[in-house]
Amino acid sequence: MVETERKYVQDLEQACDEYLPLAGKFNDCQIQSLDRRKLKKTKRNRSNQDLSSGHTIHGSFSSQESSNGIGIETAREVSKLEMRQMLGNIEDIRDYHKKVMLPKMEKAMDNAQLMRILFETEQPRLSRKYGRYCINNTRSSIIIDQNIKFFSLYQFNKGLMLRVDAMLIKPIQRLTR
Repeated sequence: MVETERKYVQDLEQACDEYLPLAGKFNDCQIQSLDRRKLKKTKRNRSNQDLSSGHTIHGSFSSQESSNGIGIETAREVSKLEMRQMLGNIEDIRDYHKKVMLPKMEKAMDNAQLMRILFETEQPRLSRKYGRYCINNTRSSIIIDQNIKFFSLYQFNKGLMLRVDAMLIKPIQRLTR
C-alpha cells in the first residue's frame, strides 16, 4: 500500500513537472472549476478561430521538418489559463499526498489500526480535494480534445510515454482503489 502511494506521488510529480510550467503562475482565485457560461463562450471562440494561424505556445512547435524527415505541423496556441484550468488542482493533490499522506502512511505501515485512523481522519480533506478535481475533469477533457494536436506534438517532442489525458486521469482512477 505504501509502495503504491510512492508510485502515485511520482506520477503526480511527473504530470506537474511536465505541464505546470506551461500554465505559468496563477493565484487559486483565478482558477475556476467548470463554469458552463465560460465553457460555451470558449467553445464559440474556438469555432470562430482560424486554426491554421500557426500560433504556438512559447514557440515550441512550428512548421518544419524534423530530424527524421517527417514534417511537423503547427499547433494552435494553448493559453496559460487553459493550461491551468486543464490541470485543475493537481498540484494541490500532489503536495497533499507527498507532504501529508505518504509520510503518515510510512509511519503507520506496520500498524493496521493507525492506517485505518489515518484514512478516517483524512477522509474529509480527500473528499474535498478529489471532489474539486473530478468537477474540473469535464473542463479538462474539453481543453485536451480541442488541443489534441498541440498535446500530441508536445508529448512527441518531450519523449513522454503517457498522453496528457492518461496522466490527468490518474487521480480519478485512484478514487476507485
